[in-house]
Amino acid sequence: MVVDNAGQCVSTWGFLASLSSKSKGLGGIVIDGGVRDIREISELNFPVFARHVVPLSGKRRIRIESINETISIQDVRIRPGDMVRGDDTGVVVVPAERCKEVLLEAERLERLERDYVPLIKAGVSLSDLASKHGHV
Repeated sequence: MVVDNAGQCVSTWGFLASLSSKSKGLGGIVIDGGVRDIREISELNFPVFARHVVPLSGKRRIRIESINETISIQDVRIRPGDMVRGDDTGVVVVPAERCKEVLLEAERLERLERDYVPLIKAGVSLSDLASKHGHV
């Protein structure tokens, strides 16, 4: 799920929302706004990506304006059906019509980079790998 709260520095999300969402099968959330209860949420192993970590509750400070509509966060357009994935490095949005293409390319690059590990350990330089494979 992706929530656009215009970067507000109030909590849009917390532990109880995470617990409820996880129990319903939601895989995680991206929030352009604040989140609280980080320690409790991390113990749930529920991925949360937010602009701010704040103690201030959003109760009576925010309201739902729409659901399942196209939004933009930091100039990135996100439409219903787009693939949104995040890890410790950040969050990426893949347009729904390009998901298969991007997945196949990501799998190819992952295999290639996995094959690099023993070569690098054996002393092959990154520039040699880039010259040979066009990717580092």
